[in-house]
Formats: sequence, C-alpha cells, structure tokens
Amino acid sequence: MKIISDYSRVAFSDRHSVAIGFFDGYHKGHRAVTVGAVKRGKELGYNRAVLTFEPPKGRKVLTTTEEKLEFLSKEGFEKAVVLPADGVWRRWSPRKFAVEFLCNRMNAGSVFVGSDFRFGKNRAGDIDALKHHIGKKNDREVNIKPLVFIEGNKISSSRIRKMIKDGKIKTAERMMGRHYFFTGKTIAGKGVGREIGFPTINFSLSQEKLIPRGVFTCRLLIDDIEDSAGPPGGCFIGKQGAAEVHLLKYTEGMEKKARGALFLKKIRNVRNFKTLSNLSNQIEKDMKAVEFDIQNTY
Repeated sequence: MKIISDYSRVAFSDRHSVAIGFFDGYHKGHRAVTVGAVKRGKELGYNRAVLTFEPPKGRKVLTTTEEKLEFLSKEGFEKAVVLPADGVWRRWSPRKFAVEFLCNRMNAGSVFVGSDFRFGKNRAGDIDALKHHIGKKNDREVNIKPLVFIEGNKISSSRIRKMIKDGKIKTAERMMGRHYFFTGKTIAGKGVGREIGFPTINFSLSQEKLIPRGVFTCRLLIDDIEDSAGPPGGCFIGKQGAAEVHLLKYTEGMEKKARGALFLKKIRNVRNFKTLSNLSNQIEKDMKAVEFDIQNTY
C-alpha cells in the first residue's frame, strides 16, 4: 500500500473508492466502512484508497498510525492518504474538502463514511453536506454505514478506550472484534526476572499508545498483528512506555522474533514488593493464573 503524507501531492488520475475516518482502534464499526469501500471499488473497477488522520499531539490512541496502516493495507487498500493533525486542511470549508480534495484531487467516485462523520472547518459539514457537494459531480456516490451496536451500546473508540483503562479487556475485545495489543521494540532489561528464575522479553512502547497498567495473560506477537496463536505468557506493565513478558515456555532467542503482545485477560493491578523473594512468589502465582487461563479459555 502506498502511503501519502503530503496531501498537496495528491492528484489521482484514476477513479477511486475512498473510505474516510480516523479509525482509532479499528473496531467493528470502522471495518463496516473500510470493507464496504474495498468491495465497492472492486465492483466498479475503481482503485481503493483510504483517507485517515494523524492523532492530535498528546492524545493516547488505541492504534498507532503505523498499526492502523497495517490493518488498512491488509484490508485491500492500494493507497492511504494520511492528513497531519495540525495541517492547513483543518481550515478548509466543507465544500473545499468534499469537492476540491475528495472529488478533484482524490478522484473519489465512491465515498464510504460512518453515519456520524463530520468534516470541514469546525466540523461544520455533516452527511447531508457531503451528499450535497459530491452529488453535484457526475457519476459519484456517497455510501453511509450505520453505527454498530453490541449489547445495546454503540461501539465507539472512546468507549473502547474507557474499557481498556478500566482493565475490561474482554469487553473491549468484543467491540473491536479482535484482541487488544501493543507493538514495540525489544530492549535489554535489568535482568531481575532472569535472576529470580523468570526471564522476560522487554519492550519499549510508543508514548502515544494507550497501555493499561497491571499484570495480564497474553500471547506474544510474532508476525501478524491479528494472529492470536503466539506463545502464551504473563505481561507486566508498571509504567507507560515499557512492558515485560514472561513466557510459559521460554525459548532462547524468542525476543529476536517478538513484535509485541496480545492482551487476553487482566490478572491483577500493579503492586510493589519489598524483597525479591516476595516478588518471585507473586510471579509464580501470576504464572499459575496465566496457565489456568490458557488451558481453560484461550
């Protein structure tokens, strides 16, 4: 998938089916929009493009821009236009956004958005405005995907964010239709885990990613961010920006293959231990809980 970060260089000659959204968390509601755009593009013989946005500075996100683009590439999009959080585009009128950028620059023949989509300066444009502006251009269509509900509640990134913060991993998982995860670079730890018999794979995490604190049953991510078949273990996250994973069955060199971990279930909150012996005893209990989870649920 070709990624375009400089929107001034967007000038597509061929017609495109375009999905638009922030897509944070890439949940079931988002997928209705993106899957629809890819399918419609194939039906019409259009290329497939996605228009998405960088998060505002300082905002914690469910999926980093890199993770989100990986999902979108797998969905079947050929191009991704990523608008910067503080770009001039934020001052465009709804007409300029719809007509000059979507129609004229992205050559959108088919547009897919969620029913709560807003656009243009001060979010002044709504679905009716989008239909009005694009409807003036010949042979173009606007497709509106309704909101998706689960257990009577609207699926939204903000609700999933709250579930993650509260440690309600399974609820968040149902709304996303997949496991919550983190990706990061493996780093050298202090060696405390190895010293007490629990060697860990240590990760440095993105500062923009929302990471819940605590101890979790997890599976290691090896290749695909949606693959839940990685080796199981326990994940400890005590502070933002770092994670430690101890595998039930550790294989030397596994850290060279690891990309991150999938959260499966929260075991407990973070606690401080006065001695290494107390810490070792607690980790042993945690790993028994992990083993139970894996054998009986995952």
